Amino acid sequence: MRPEPEDICFLPAVELARCLRARELSVVEITRAFCERIETSNARVNAYVTTCLDTALEAAKSSDQRIAVGASSSVLSRAEASHVVPRQRHTGGSEFDS
Repeated sequence: MRPEPEDICFLPAVELARCLRARELSVVEITRAFCERIETSNARVNAYVTTCLDTALEAAKSSDQRIAVGASSSVLSRAEASHVVPRQRHTGGSEFDS
């Protein structure tokens, strides 16, 4: 059963992986749901200093393309959603890096 977009961020990782394998969701859809949640919540919770949402969506598109040609969708396709904050140890390389 395909989850509603507003529910995606609250699903356990194993359920997201099952949805990917069943082609109920794409990596882009999952990533977009998390990006939208960050955009709507971050001003209030201030959880992210730097976000690279465009980078995350590009990585998700790349994952979906690999899946489309038969590559594995295991482990959330290498957890491309984690690219929402790449280089987590600092924000080096971001537009804010001096």
